[in-house]
Amino acid sequence: MKILSSKRRDFMRNAGLAAAAAFTPGMTFSQKADAVEEELEKRLQLAQASGGMGAAAQSAEILAPPAMPAKPTIEDFLRLRFYYAPGGGIKQNSHMLQSANLALEADYPENVVVACALHDSGMYIRRSDHGHWGSELLEGYVDEEIVWAIKYHQSLRFFADPDYNYTYPEMYVRMFGEDYVPDEYQRQHAEYAKKHKWYPTARFITLNDLYAWDKDARIDFEPIIELVMRNFKTPKEGLGFDNSHNAHFWRSLIWPNRRV
Repeated sequence: MKILSSKRRDFMRNAGLAAAAAFTPGMTFSQKADAVEEELEKRLQLAQASGGMGAAAQSAEILAPPAMPAKPTIEDFLRLRFYYAPGGGIKQNSHMLQSANLALEADYPENVVVACALHDSGMYIRRSDHGHWGSELLEGYVDEEIVWAIKYHQSLRFFADPDYNYTYPEMYVRMFGEDYVPDEYQRQHAEYAKKHKWYPTARFITLNDLYAWDKDARIDFEPIIELVMRNFKTPKEGLGFDNSHNAHFWRSLIWPNRRV
């Protein structure tokens, strides 16, 4: 219990520091929540030392990630984008890896583990409304229940559900105050999601999401990557080059700094 309490205190301290670094005037509630998650993810990246790289060098590589193969697969995106550690290799304390590992250890269904492993992939396109961006990125490549759950976990994280033992995040109370009200569209989306047959899957993402920010975590990532690959339909042309309606999202991840 002392270890858990210590990690919880460490998480709350990091969340507070992330909030101070990420907030800008005029941000909405949901924008602040997404900004904190992005800042926490950056802190995980910088916490994992890779080949003795300093913080400045690691930050530079985050902005200029490694080249992708000519016909990239989902494995390439996992290893070279979503879970990539500056300096090379896998970021074993990755938030999405931690989230998926929690689901795996708790014996959740395979589709839930996969959803957790990809739930913040939209952050790599755009921070605001990352659940929606992630669902658009993945549509057609994974089961539609996973796509749906990733979209609506974004709104459900702001609303408690005692039936699933999900309480309103303490982090949000401390950062935004007890009386802060989520954006109206988030409330509407959450109400819609609660009545949907796939609601449990989206709710399970939130249960394995909130405290998956342990900077000292070293996740056994290969089983999770294999699970994602088994549940992913990579086109023979390579992601980004199959003329799908969302191929351009994948190309934006291949060449994040292209101007044309």
